[in-house]
Amino acid sequence: MFRSDRRAPERPSRFEPVIDRSGRWVKLPVIEGALLVMMGDTMETWTNGRLCSPLHRVRNTGQRRTSFPFFQAADFDAKITPLPQCVPAGEIATYKPMIAGHHFLGQLVRDFPYLRRRYQEGKLPAGFIAPESNPFEDAKLAGLANPIRIMEELEHAIA
Repeated sequence: MFRSDRRAPERPSRFEPVIDRSGRWVKLPVIEGALLVMMGDTMETWTNGRLCSPLHRVRNTGQRRTSFPFFQAADFDAKITPLPQCVPAGEIATYKPMIAGHHFLGQLVRDFPYLRRRYQEGKLPAGFIAPESNPFEDAKLAGLANPIRIMEELEHAIA
């Protein structure tokens, strides 16, 4: 996801990544002219966790806003596995392989109630079992991954 914010600094940001260990949503400061690039689950898997897909949300504050998210995905049938150069010699990869399209559709089924209903009713054919939750988010919420690292690095780069 890319974000460039040219609003006046006094306008509040609606973007909130989780950056504290208690799981509280914390607002990301608005920095004029800044570009925020967030990695997704695919990049997290390829890099074996070196780059992390942070938990995030955009709140509806009732104010008008314009948003243009951009998502880039691997081919639907691509098997996503950690790249060999991201797995230290003699160690086992932290991330299990996944099929890109299955993961993506699973997240859509999870996040959109009408798709979830169609899937549960058998009206949305899928050659896989849609997850109840996102394993990447579950791991972060359980403290098994460190989404804080990216935000700390971002704050250090800005300072």
